[in-house]
Amino acid sequence: MGVFSIPYSRFVSIAKVVLPLAGIALLSSIFLFSRTSTSDRTIPFSQVELDQLVRDQQVTLPRFSTVSARGTAIQVAAETATPGREDPANLSATQVSALFEFDDGTVARLRSDEGVINNTAGMADLNGNVQLVTSDGYTIRSPHVQSALDEVDIQTQSGVFAESALGQLTARSMRLTHEPGPDGGYVLVFKERVKLIYHPQQTRDQQ
Repeated sequence: MGVFSIPYSRFVSIAKVVLPLAGIALLSSIFLFSRTSTSDRTIPFSQVELDQLVRDQQVTLPRFSTVSARGTAIQVAAETATPGREDPANLSATQVSALFEFDDGTVARLRSDEGVINNTAGMADLNGNVQLVTSDGYTIRSPHVQSALDEVDIQTQSGVFAESALGQLTARSMRLTHEPGPDGGYVLVFKERVKLIYHPQQTRDQQ
């Protein structure tokens, strides 16, 4: 039986040609396999999950600001806001806060755990630990408050509890708005079954 042999120098010459060609062929096969595998890959979400992702769009830390016709600077912010399913203009928001800086220098801060904000209508319906604090000493709480977003008009018809330098006050309704006329200021009005528990000592301490 004969033995087939190749001189070493010739083997090296052949290897210089064959090995690079083999490497190119191997890389080509890997590349083609990768393309085939990627193109056949499916999205790892069911159609139901995709529909839910589209439906449950959420905005984190939304905020906007404006100035009313009377010159009050209004800033509104929330932790999250989700468009309504039936009406996308209704944003279901959490941890809502609003800052009203009046032209006379006083300030009012409004906050709630949740609410529905409608920019088209320029209104916000706030629920859950709603609190209104004014820089002139009022802290007002109510389960439900409606507030305009482009002017000062904050009101509640679902009962209100207020604390001030005068004492504690309860009423069925409350409204903070602008007095009529070009020179009118802002007025806070309590109506229906108004009850005030007067604290004279507390009033003297504030003086």
